[in-house]
Amino acid sequence: MSDRRYDAMRHAVDLARTGQYRNWWAVAGRLRAKRYPETDVNWTRGQREWLDRLCAEARIVGLTSDPSRPCA
Repeated sequence: MSDRRYDAMRHAVDLARTGQYRNWWAVAGRLRAKRYPETDVNWTRGQREWLDRLCAEARIVGLTSDPSRPCA
């Protein structure tokens, strides 16, 4: 993987972990808006599925966490 593609994936993971994005397509759109070329966000099927799971897990954690409760 080229350095640019690696950098794009690293940014995609950071975005997915925020819980603000529903799937890989939304993350890729955000990266394209940040001027990443299409070739850098043209991920494999496995990478897209992994980003989808990461987005879903981050959203679940964001919905179920109660900020008023202290961490155990």
